[in-house]
Amino acid sequence: MQVGVLDAAANRAFILLASEHHSHWKVQELQVLIGNTEAHDLMAGSPREVPQRHSPQRHSRRLLDALEAHTTWTDCISTPSTCSDLTIENDATVTGKIPTSLGTLTALNNLKLLNLAVTGSIPSEIGKCRLLTKLLLSESSLGGALPTELGELPLKDMRIQENSHSGRLPTEFGRLTEIRWMLLSLNSLSGTIPSSVGRCTFLEGLSVRNNQLTGTIPTELGQLTALTTM
Repeated sequence: MQVGVLDAAANRAFILLASEHHSHWKVQELQVLIGNTEAHDLMAGSPREVPQRHSPQRHSRRLLDALEAHTTWTDCISTPSTCSDLTIENDATVTGKIPTSLGTLTALNNLKLLNLAVTGSIPSEIGKCRLLTKLLLSESSLGGALPTELGELPLKDMRIQENSHSGRLPTEFGRLTEIRWMLLSLNSLSGTIPSSVGRCTFLEGLSVRNNQLTGTIPTELGQLTALTTM
């Protein structure tokens, strides 16, 4: 597995490449993500400009830069099976939206994007990450409805808290039969708690506090004998 490192304190992203013969893949991806000019500079061996904190235009690309650094996009294109972990946290300069290309990381097992300035919604393409077991997307400016595709994943730990998500809790979450932790507090979710959650028999922690939910707690939740935190 290739490793990427994000140095938030120094405002730099380092990309570790498997070998020089993958450089063509790197340039090809950069042409899609950041344009032909910087890709040409990379091919020519020119050092890549470090984004400055006072440049909003650069900030709009920081999330993609961070994804490059942490997943080594070069190898994700050629051998997606190497991309199993992606963690970026505690960096308010990481802005923009979660790219739909996240769905190409079909071997992703752990996704952790915490305390960032990321906006927009969680892309439905995340449903293509069929090996994802841990999803932590909290303390950012994400919003919109929670994608129903999350219910198709083998999640064991899902924490989407302190954002601005709205809409109803998907009934598809009842298909998360392996989930242990479902923490969705401090959003703007509405409607009722779906009774289908009662099928999540391994659930140990469920938190939906500080939302705009209505109705009563479904009696089906009484079947959750492993539940200790609510």
